[in-house]
Amino acid sequence: MSFSTFDEWADWVVDGDFDTTLDAALAAGDQAAVVEVFDRAWNEFPGDPATDERLQGFVYRAMGSFQRVDAWDAATRWLPRFEQHYGVEDPSTRFHRGVLAWETGDAQEGRRILAALYDEFGPSAFGRDESYIAVAQGGERPASGEPLNVDAPQVQQIVAELQEAMDAERWDDAIGLCQRALGLLGDEREADGSMWFLAHMGDAYMDKGQWAEARDTFFRATQAPGGMENPYVQLRLGECEYELGNTRAAANGLIAARMQVPDILDEEPPRYRTFLVEQGLIS
Repeated sequence: MSFSTFDEWADWVVDGDFDTTLDAALAAGDQAAVVEVFDRAWNEFPGDPATDERLQGFVYRAMGSFQRVDAWDAATRWLPRFEQHYGVEDPSTRFHRGVLAWETGDAQEGRRILAALYDEFGPSAFGRDESYIAVAQGGERPASGEPLNVDAPQVQQIVAELQEAMDAERWDDAIGLCQRALGLLGDEREADGSMWFLAHMGDAYMDKGQWAEARDTFFRATQAPGGMENPYVQLRLGECEYELGNTRAAANGLIAARMQVPDILDEEPPRYRTFLVEQGLIS
């Protein structure tokens, strides 16, 4: 299969065989299949994938998927691509660099990188896998336990703390709490409640002005139960894409939200409605 335009490639990734193949490979823990589908998408991109900013979220997803199935050789090979899109000093880049060092035999260097990252940014820099915080703090990465239900007391305690953090505009604390809850719930693509925590984490990133991190988080929310059809998630995803200059993706998210809730833009900054008018999508 070959693609002549970005839109054709993006449709295959979002709605075509790519997503179906990836979901099945991740569910089966099939390292080879996960790596193959990402390599294929990279190689068949119609343009220069190393410099096209529209692939930032895709590269983020690739690294997360490799980590999920312990595909460390592929993650090592893709790290320069991640650095190209996010920058070598971005916290997400530093996190992946530290994890790779830890998992591929250089434990001392991995711990040094992760410890420095934790000292500078706290738990918010550790993405969806806060188990590496233990490494940063001088311990070992704990084994995964049984996932908890969203109604479990430990999760509900985090909900209460999260509401307090959001109300007090303690965005880093809120992000860390969301990550802790997601770690307790298990696979965010299957766990009830994961969309709610991802949406709050995305809001916190937006309030910090970290649009790329917010976009990536809201995309994760679309993959959680109930996320794809949630108008709020689509609204925020569209707003993030707009702020990042991704016109087509912004229009898709914003119009999807408005089709479900016609007045959803009424309380949002007017630039988003103006954008849809300029795109000829609404009058």
